[in-house]
Amino acid sequence: MPIHSKRQDMIIPHELWCQVFVYLAPIDVISLGQTCQSLKALVTEKSVWITILTSICQEQALFKPSYPVQDMDVAQLQRAAMGPTLFQRRLTKGAIPTDKLNEAKELEPASIVELDGLLEAAGPNSTAPSIDARRWNVHRRLIPGGRFLAHVKHLKPQRSVSNSQMEESDELKSFLVEIWDLGVAGSAPLSNPILLANKRFTRGASQHVVSVVAFYTEETPETLRLLIALGGGDFVMKVFSVSGLGEGNPSIQEAAALRVDTNPVTEYLHDGEEPIFRGDLVLTRLDDTIIILWNFSRGLYTILRIEDDGYVARRYAFYDNRIIFTGRLLFMFFGGWGKGEICVWKVPSQAEFTQVESDSKVNLFIDQAYTTPDITLPVELPEAHEHMFASLNVPVASSTFPISFDVFVSAGARGMAARAGKMTPRRPAQGARFIIGWTDPSSPQDISSNDLGLNVKHVASFAIRPPVTGPATPAPYFAPALSNSSLSVAFLESGVKEYPIAGEKGQERAIFAYTISPGGSASVRMAGPSIGVENMDSAPASVSVVRLVDARKRPRWSACRASGRLVAMAVSWHDYPPLLIDYIH
Repeated sequence: MPIHSKRQDMIIPHELWCQVFVYLAPIDVISLGQTCQSLKALVTEKSVWITILTSICQEQALFKPSYPVQDMDVAQLQRAAMGPTLFQRRLTKGAIPTDKLNEAKELEPASIVELDGLLEAAGPNSTAPSIDARRWNVHRRLIPGGRFLAHVKHLKPQRSVSNSQMEESDELKSFLVEIWDLGVAGSAPLSNPILLANKRFTRGASQHVVSVVAFYTEETPETLRLLIALGGGDFVMKVFSVSGLGEGNPSIQEAAALRVDTNPVTEYLHDGEEPIFRGDLVLTRLDDTIIILWNFSRGLYTILRIEDDGYVARRYAFYDNRIIFTGRLLFMFFGGWGKGEICVWKVPSQAEFTQVESDSKVNLFIDQAYTTPDITLPVELPEAHEHMFASLNVPVASSTFPISFDVFVSAGARGMAARAGKMTPRRPAQGARFIIGWTDPSSPQDISSNDLGLNVKHVASFAIRPPVTGPATPAPYFAPALSNSSLSVAFLESGVKEYPIAGEKGQERAIFAYTISPGGSASVRMAGPSIGVENMDSAPASVSVVRLVDARKRPRWSACRASGRLVAMAVSWHDYPPLLIDYIH
């Protein structure tokens, strides 16, 4: 529908308005429709909101088949497009200062759904139709968009009552991949999720699933990819292709595999880190220093041993380290006693990769040469000295610049009088927010230069003063998908009740979403995609928090910020019963 201006020779076509709308926040588009009858008619057209939602999917890296746009009405499309904004508001509305965090009430979800039904069926061609749900080991991954859930499970072996021998069955030699429909985001989740597809795949007798990651590529945005990592013996990565989710006839097929002979390196992921995908390239970190880069579509790989002459000393000095992978650059953030730094490696060109052999097996050699960082960026910490420990809050799921990260500096065990029968001192954590960005964001980013054109800027200082024993600490792995590059919302863990060091009750702790506000004003976004780092000055800031529901009992969540949904990523039903939380429907 064209919009006529007062001058009859000027007509703004419908297509041009749609292009304008994709640059506006959905709430602003709705407000624009309240200015005149012509715009009101335009912004209530379904095609406009399909265009806006498609843009939101691209911006937020959401899986498009999550939204059956042709079956959704305008109100549903608007609600889906506003999902990221609504969730951000939920995590900031009613926030309180950190010196009162013990008074914070849990953020009330719009709904909570128990997902017990996901464990009732044994799967296709099962030889054991009746299986105790508590025997499943489970990994869950919420697909970006919040509608679909990848559910990967396998049985834990147990001894036979009659002969004390370990039982054998098909279930113990395989794992089951399932895709469930939880309901379209923006409406209440289905009380009984729908199983869309499942398929059984073989595994080694001693192997077990250690990670499940969901992604899609720009070349095939309608096809979901699942990367499933298995540990025990060798370390194995398998990529599965899930097609037809938006067409009602989904199927699951294995697309690629890589088997890593990890002897003498551990076969497990480093410190709970999960593989990171960027297009067809997957980064996986084993042990402290082994990085595997795998192009699964071309069958190529390379191995980086991220160590140099000073790394061993740094490893003992810096207990906290995090990785960000952009596809072209690898950042490793170090924090620890009194110091901080960021090491940066350029990703080798595809010509330097090695072809995977026909048996898909890769050997790791302990005598492989170290790959020294291309550059090292220092991080100036507040109150840095040997008795102060620096811990990091890094948006590990981020890939776009500029990237914000926080450092919490607090007294560690060496600086506390933590003796039996005494309380540890109430010590605030001194915090600093930094931004990594291009020194000159207006010029093309050329990483061929010696300094890579990167800069680290200190943009804000803050203090977190919980009125309880001990300092607050970052919780970057609580729900990594919720923290974007600007770190507009991040997470911390803190005690909420005092307790004696030698007491029997222990300390009650909780997870909080926190936002940083310059000068104590309302929460603002502190960095954007067009902002450089040289023109930003450090400023005092305040921190406010919102307590999240029952977070300590389920320490890790798969989440989608566009839908406001979180699913417990449990590995054992007995420890963590399946749960879906929806904050905004």
